[in-house]
Amino acid sequence: MKDPLHILLVSNSSVLSRSLTAILLKNKNTKLDIAADSGSAIDKIQHIPFTILLCDTDLPEKECADLWRVLKKKKIELPVLALLGPEKQKLEKDFLAKGAQGCILKKPSEFEKLPKEIELALERFNLSLREKELETQIAKQKTALRNINQKLEDYAFHDDLTGVYNHRYFQEKLREEFSRAKRYGQPLSLLMVDIDAFRTINETKGHLIGDSILKELGRVLSDRSRDADLVARYGGEEFALLLPHIGTEGALVLAERLRKSVESHVFLKGKDSLKITVSIGLSSFPDDALQKHDDLIKLAEKALIHCKGSKKSNAVCTYNSLMKNIEAQTKYLKFSEEKVIEFRQRLLDISETAKRMHIESTKTLIYALEAKDKYTLGHASRVAQYSAMVAAEMGLADEDVATIEHAGLLHDVGKVCISDEVLLKPGAFTAEEYEQMREHPVLGYQMVKPIKFLKEEALIILHHHEWFDGTGYPHGLKGKEIPVGARIVAVLDAYDTMRAAGARYKKTMSMQQIVQELVRQSSTQFDPEVVTALLRVLVRRGEVKEDSYDAKKLRSQ
Repeated sequence: MKDPLHILLVSNSSVLSRSLTAILLKNKNTKLDIAADSGSAIDKIQHIPFTILLCDTDLPEKECADLWRVLKKKKIELPVLALLGPEKQKLEKDFLAKGAQGCILKKPSEFEKLPKEIELALERFNLSLREKELETQIAKQKTALRNINQKLEDYAFHDDLTGVYNHRYFQEKLREEFSRAKRYGQPLSLLMVDIDAFRTINETKGHLIGDSILKELGRVLSDRSRDADLVARYGGEEFALLLPHIGTEGALVLAERLRKSVESHVFLKGKDSLKITVSIGLSSFPDDALQKHDDLIKLAEKALIHCKGSKKSNAVCTYNSLMKNIEAQTKYLKFSEEKVIEFRQRLLDISETAKRMHIESTKTLIYALEAKDKYTLGHASRVAQYSAMVAAEMGLADEDVATIEHAGLLHDVGKVCISDEVLLKPGAFTAEEYEQMREHPVLGYQMVKPIKFLKEEALIILHHHEWFDGTGYPHGLKGKEIPVGARIVAVLDAYDTMRAAGARYKKTMSMQQIVQELVRQSSTQFDPEVVTALLRVLVRRGEVKEDSYDAKKLRSQ
């Protein structure tokens, strides 16, 4: 039985009203109200939930205009079918443009079609409502994606501990600003700020106090510097301040002001309160002899080391002043300065794990997603860990192993855009829900792609549901067309799902069953080379017995 219809006819023609009443009320499931003018129609619409409105376009023009205006102004969602006299037939497009779902001529021969026209108008109206809902949902998802991208960019460019910019972002901006300074002949200065006796603070007060001091120093430097300046954590207890459009003299004034501000500032209120001092090394372009952006760092480092090495802690030293005294310091510099700079550079090379820092920050997002479901808790971390082991087992370069590990952690990040009703649903998905779930690799790719240094991870995320035989999604890539990182993550995603994370949908499998399934799906769903490497890792870890699978058969696939 169809839903009951409650129709409002707006017409001042008694003949038309009688004709339509006779036709419409043949259906006992239909109720009809009649309004002779726009005023009474508007009053009825505001108090009664009508199914559809039939509007006689032979009403005075002002009456029709008032009716359309009120419907639009009050945002009343009501389908309208326009009843056109012969002389108004040419205006059909105008009424459709105003929002009518259809038009019908006021002829007895056409009236018999009215029930069908009403049915079609309702279908068109419901379809338009659905389109609006989808547009709203898409707009919300785009906003959510923008917000997530912004958060990921913040994680990528900011130091987790202090909140100031990180080493990677500092290096990018230094290259940009130095190139601009050289092109336009503008000055550019760099301050390297180092906390005096910070090791002693850590040893006597503890690392938590040390971390709190670093946070607060980041705030002090940011608050006391200019809006145009860039404050970054360079590494450890060292900060870098990039100062555009300012030469040695101006930078020296600013550096001295910063030094005094830090010296007078009370860090950590209460019983843990203390004061610290900083030493500052300064270099400037074009005042100092340098050719490339790296030289600005090297010369500021030399000036900083001169401050510390010549017992001038809590001071500002410029590279200029260092050069003036170079003769007296030659022996010391050759012995100490170059060694210290070399050692610091090695530390920076090691910590050029800005990706590692990013991993730590993205873990927060992944853990928040996994925390919704006890079955997937720890899934991403396990996929990342085992993906790295398999990549290393396959002999990939260290940097590729790190990339694949990071992609393993992020492989399901696109699921943050999928509703909890679908994500946490027990049992099988409907066809529509399954299609939503299949979108998560593309959504994850769109989230991660804008971050410059995650391009390789983005491709792994996009393709981790491709099948080795070409029947996977989203692009149906086949064999070696699929990035090796995606082939590895695909196997480990399935492995962990069979082992633990898939318990929401079905029972977890024994290790013997998992091995059999991995071997069975080799060359179909999985890359045999990846499966072989995984099984070698599992055997070495004592999780699988060596005789539990046919290695020769697997290699021959």
